[in-house]
Amino acid sequence: MPDSYQTGLKLLSRRELSTKELSERLLRRGFTQDSVSVTVKRLIDDGTLNDYRTALALAHREAYIRARGQLRAVREIESHGITRDLSISAVKETYKDLDEREMIEGALKKRLKGTITDNRQMRRLYQFLIRQGFDVSITRSVLNAHTQTTRINENLD
Repeated sequence: MPDSYQTGLKLLSRRELSTKELSERLLRRGFTQDSVSVTVKRLIDDGTLNDYRTALALAHREAYIRARGQLRAVREIESHGITRDLSISAVKETYKDLDEREMIEGALKKRLKGTITDNRQMRRLYQFLIRQGFDVSITRSVLNAHTQTTRINENLD
């Protein structure tokens, strides 16, 4: 029967996992809480398990692959059991060279053909972009630039 350390290494060789995720997976495989705790401590000490590195990998996925905003990225990282402070730090590091306005434009390009013609369409796009984690004021600014009229009703919330 493999020991929890070997199993932990095998799990981490497939993908970055947070401390919480690794612990849960080891416990599900039938290892005792004591052996899991020792294994996690050993993996942290030797640098194999690192929540910040995992947070950076998740932030990179959210930014460059899924093209989501910073708020959504923080929520996603936290859902993996990583602390808010580490999540925010990783997101700031990853998004520092990205232009949120360009990211919103890219998301709109996939959803919008031409210009926004009515308030209903504006609300749908606004809600979609906010769910993707983009900043409210930048989202409104970009959407207003895509309207047919000079400005569409600001009562989007």
